[in-house]
Amino acid sequence: MNKNNKNALLLNNVDSDSITTVLYVNNYTITSKFLNSSVNNWKKICEMLENDNVLVIGKFTESVLLKMCDPYYEEVTTIFLERIRSKNTSYFSIRTI
Repeated sequence: MNKNNKNALLLNNVDSDSITTVLYVNNYTITSKFLNSSVNNWKKICEMLENDNVLVIGKFTESVLLKMCDPYYEEVTTIFLERIRSKNTSYFSIRTI
């Protein structure tokens, strides 16, 4: 991610053709990451969220919500949610089974 350009962070398979087309047309650099992953990957996502110039689009699935409740993920979940909350442009949906 470039701190000076427009960046989009897509979390959990939200990179549909319509979303990516709109982002590319508007000159965003796109990075896709999965939340149903290791703590180390969550830490990398948190580092990306330090960038003030990032649009975040994602979805919380049931498995991701369960990870957020796991004591092993507690610290990184807190950091992740604080950084998401600080963004002016974050869009999330919640999908459960």
